[in-house]
Amino acid sequence: MNASKNPFSQKGGKNNFLSCFLFFLLFLFSFSGKVDGTKEVRIHTGHDKAIPLSLLGMDFQEESYAILVEKQTQKLFLYGSLDGEVELIKSFPCSTGENSGDKKEKGDRKTPEGIYFFTRTFGDEELNPRYGVKAFVLNYPNFFDRLQKKDGRGIWLHGTNKSLLPNDSKGCIALNNQDILELVKYISLYLTPIIVLEEIENLPEEEIGRKERQLKNFVYKWLNSWENKELLNYMSCYAKDFRSKGMNWLQWKKYKDRLNKRNNKINIAISGMQGFEHDSYYVVVFRQDYHSNLLKSSGVKRLYLQEGDEGLKIVGEVWNPPRGGYLPTREKTSVQIVSSKRQDDLKIEAEKIKSFIEKWRRCWEDKELEKYMRCYSENFKARGMDRKEWKYLKQVLNGTYKNIKVNITDAEIDIKDGGKKAEVSFLQDYQADHYSDKGLKRMLLKKEEGKWKIVAEEWSAL
Repeated sequence: MNASKNPFSQKGGKNNFLSCFLFFLLFLFSFSGKVDGTKEVRIHTGHDKAIPLSLLGMDFQEESYAILVEKQTQKLFLYGSLDGEVELIKSFPCSTGENSGDKKEKGDRKTPEGIYFFTRTFGDEELNPRYGVKAFVLNYPNFFDRLQKKDGRGIWLHGTNKSLLPNDSKGCIALNNQDILELVKYISLYLTPIIVLEEIENLPEEEIGRKERQLKNFVYKWLNSWENKELLNYMSCYAKDFRSKGMNWLQWKKYKDRLNKRNNKINIAISGMQGFEHDSYYVVVFRQDYHSNLLKSSGVKRLYLQEGDEGLKIVGEVWNPPRGGYLPTREKTSVQIVSSKRQDDLKIEAEKIKSFIEKWRRCWEDKELEKYMRCYSENFKARGMDRKEWKYLKQVLNGTYKNIKVNITDAEIDIKDGGKKAEVSFLQDYQADHYSDKGLKRMLLKKEEGKWKIVAEEWSAL
């Protein structure tokens, strides 16, 4: 080697050595930056056979997305199912609660940790300036949060009109405005999860695949037993402490048994199944199309599961219908082009429906059972109960609770069939002595002898 070109040669002495050392540091610094950047992609994708533990199953039939928030690094990661693999699409700086740890109670300024879904979105014109240009509402507290008696509400993913600083929110997850606007196109309400963790854990692809197969096999067992009306096999999929729609395991069994006897045949199709894990629980989410001689419905089903000595068991389930997704099988709707006069008539009818719903709410709240039941059609059906059974249920609840409070917000009215039928949806907040719930209520109304009557209703927790 030519000594004049050798940085470690004696010629040049300390100066050459110092120059070489500085060059080496500069090279190491710049190279480490590249390694750090690629490491983020490699660890968070399947390229080195390691995938975030939270992402047990993505929908590879079509593009689907999941959001992970890592408190430790104050980063939000957007993942997608692309070309049959889980890929990190992009990461964004974010800000979570100013206090560390999982949210436990109202006002603790902590960001909750768990698997959540978006239930509503707000635009710039609807928001206080401190929330930036866009906001998405999370379904906190979710099913497991309520089991653990966690308190608080109003957790959002939102933008900000000020400089983004780490750990600077009151419990929400904040992004720069331009970042949340970029994220909008990847979010579907009720389907896209946002999983909040202290630190993202990765597992080998083979282990992720094993867990995914376990989840899918369980769901198909549950689905087949439901569809074939095999009640014992179906109920074996549920934990003894299962809760849904205000029913425990035994009540759910009786409810399903009644439906099985009334339904001649049940057909259920599911698509876009995805599985997610956090701490000690799993969430499986998919689109569900249900069809029987009594009812047809389309919506998003979420199963909340835990693994015990007997394997996976369902401890809770939630169904969220899309707008207009809940209809008795025999009902048919048609889209009509209406005149301006007809539109005025529909507006008047919508006001009448609002008054009717308010009357129904007030009678429920005041426990005026007879007036309450006059809001229901003689042909009313819900939760496998007819009108008589429904009245008995409400009579029992009226005797159980001394005080009942019902709040209704965000009502939407869709009038159909020339003003003879209507679908009504709203957010319902129910408070009683020692019980409360909040969810989406949907009603099918029909005009009978000139008066609106409720012929079906469905409630799903948020």
